[in-house]
Amino acid sequence: MRTVRFDLKWRYWVATALTLTAGVAGWPAGIPAAIAVVLVQLGHFFWRERNAASLTIQVRGLFLAVLLLGLWPPLAVLHLMAVAGLWANVVFGYCLAARMLSLAPWNRSAPLTARLVAWTFLSPPTTGSIAERDTRPSAPQRRAATRP
Repeated sequence: MRTVRFDLKWRYWVATALTLTAGVAGWPAGIPAAIAVVLVQLGHFFWRERNAASLTIQVRGLFLAVLLLGLWPPLAVLHLMAVAGLWANVVFGYCLAARMLSLAPWNRSAPLTARLVAWTFLSPPTTGSIAERDTRPSAPQRRAATRP
């Protein structure tokens, strides 16, 4: 398990996880409260970063969209999936949404390959953004043919 940093982003996600979990468990105000927490953090980080293209803003926007779509009864299962993803993020630091978004064409400079996809989803969580890591696998290096 990773060392948990108790920074502001983590605290926002804990608040979201607690309210959404309570909402899925039956508390009527839980899901609206989780949506409100996501709206607050989306606004806060947009105000702080002033960049709608940042991965921080994209992840929160995607999460807000999932919560809003889950309000439609046929898609209510999205809230269960969001709860599972939130707790994976809070406890282990694994954010599936950030990993998926890091593969979007506007967030990557490397070509999309099976190796990059596997590395993105299977690499262990560490501190910092998945998009800022410099340990992405490079293309396999070929050995130069040498003559004896």
